[in-house]
Amino acid sequence: MIESSDGHGLIGPPDGGQLVLLVGPAYQRMIQTAADAGIPMQDARYVRDHAALKAMAATSGRTEVLLASVSEVDGILDRSAFGPYTELAYLADRVIYGGMQDDVPVWPLEAGLGLEVRGGVASLHRVTQTQYA
Repeated sequence: MIESSDGHGLIGPPDGGQLVLLVGPAYQRMIQTAADAGIPMQDARYVRDHAALKAMAATSGRTEVLLASVSEVDGILDRSAFGPYTELAYLADRVIYGGMQDDVPVWPLEAGLGLEVRGGVASLHRVTQTQYA
């Protein structure tokens, strides 16, 4: 299991100028994670232009958090695992998965490491290039 941390550890500082995507089935906990970090959040469904929001975050120096509700992931957990929010996950500077058990960082992740969710529990492991090809 991966230890989750407080909102600042996962999301980063409020003045980081990043677009952060909190995505997963634990919507209420994701709201609390952003609130604990002191960063305002918006539901991704209601933001028309994600790229413009990212540019605004970079220009203003304020971190912007988008929340997206998806079903529990079972299997490899990377930016391509989020169905309708996959494009947004690739656009975001940081992606955090709000799973049923804990919040875990998905992107960026140290090279050579991978995440997998089985039975609602996320685990971190070393990967080879062929596992994600």
